Amino acid sequence: MVQFSGALVRIFRQDWLGARQLFLKVVDNPNAPTAVKIDSYLYLALAEDKSGGDPYSWLQKAYELNPYSKTVVQYVCMSHLSALSRMNESDRRGDKGNEQRRSLHKILDVAQPLFPPDDAWINTIKTLIGKPS
Repeated sequence: MVQFSGALVRIFRQDWLGARQLFLKVVDNPNAPTAVKIDSYLYLALAEDKSGGDPYSWLQKAYELNPYSKTVVQYVCMSHLSALSRMNESDRRGDKGNEQRRSLHKILDVAQPLFPPDDAWINTIKTLIGKPS
């Protein structure tokens, strides 16, 4: 818990590299609870994004630990949407964009039972990405 707490302080200080170093110690600790590891992966994704990197690999690790966490699902989905928004128009309409949308649809299909049928967030995501091709 010392590394996790220290890493949070570094996040608040915007010390992304220092936070990364401590969160890596948390996720490498076999005695750390799964919930703490998931939160650490989410913070690692934040630090990666703030450092100019791609946070997806950290989000994927959190998703692998618990694909039924609404929070994790939302972070992963937003990462896919972010990737789509950074693509140029031809890539977004082409194979790269279709791959992102298919992946997003798979995640949403698994996660649908976690959300009420009229959930505005998930319905907005589905509207934004349209039908998979």
